Amino acid sequence: MALPTVRGWVARQRKRLRRNEILLTGLMSFVIALLGFVFMIWDGDDTARNVGLSYGAEVTIALGTSGLAAALLAFLVFYNPQDSAGLGDEGIEQVFDDRSEHFSDEDWVNLINEASKHFIVLGTANHAYLQTETTLKPGLEQAIEDALVRGVIVKFYWLDPQSPQAKLRDDEENRATRRDAVESMAAFLAVRDRIKAKHPLRKNLCDGFKLYVYCATVTCGLTISDDVMVVATYLNRYSNKHTPGLVLRQASGAEQKLLFRGASKLFDAYMSHYRSVSGDSRCKTVDNELVAASQRSLVGQPKEPSEAET
Repeated sequence: MALPTVRGWVARQRKRLRRNEILLTGLMSFVIALLGFVFMIWDGDDTARNVGLSYGAEVTIALGTSGLAAALLAFLVFYNPQDSAGLGDEGIEQVFDDRSEHFSDEDWVNLINEASKHFIVLGTANHAYLQTETTLKPGLEQAIEDALVRGVIVKFYWLDPQSPQAKLRDDEENRATRRDAVESMAAFLAVRDRIKAKHPLRKNLCDGFKLYVYCATVTCGLTISDDVMVVATYLNRYSNKHTPGLVLRQASGAEQKLLFRGASKLFDAYMSHYRSVSGDSRCKTVDNELVAASQRSLVGQPKEPSEAET
């Protein structure tokens, strides 16, 4: 899977320009053919009019109609109502039906590496980032450390394991959503401690590494790397890692005016969703005390399969 790149953006603009070129060619050909018929009507030579068309009118109409026919043929050959250029008009870069099959572990590492301002994850348990109970998958911890060194703000959000919403997700997904969240939070806290220990002279380095829990009911997960967003739609009785979704790209101001015509509306709608969740007063910072309290709340609970086992 290839995440959005400049090359992909250029390819979409070429498709869009090709489509516009075909339409423009057709319009010009129609005008030329129309002028030919005008010449025919206005021709003052009765003989020429009786014979049919004057030579100039014949040539003009022939050029116009042949161009119109070529444009129509090109339109029928190249036009696809589901063309990605059309999706690009809405800021949709890609559509996927299974997140785990569409994205590799390396893709998530690349998203972090490409961030220059912020990398934000609004998830449920964020357990898919774990290799073991205490370590992240290869490359993730280093990517987070490098991002912090670059000054990138890194934020992860979990559904609060002690909330009624988390209990409901446990039941709906038929897996250990809450246990997975607790394990994941503990692993990310350990990652932050290790990064702090590696940079003793940069005491504020991990101030930009923020971990939170929320209590809202959300219908999608978001991964935001600057102007690229991965939206994973949550489905009832569906494992999160197999959900369908979208990859969105936020257009710059110039792109919106010249090419996309409001392409960021969908991106902005999901950003508004994120801000609504992150701005909720029930959001809390993840620390060792919260993790310990969450672990205690799971005592006596049946051990459902982890997401890694589904």
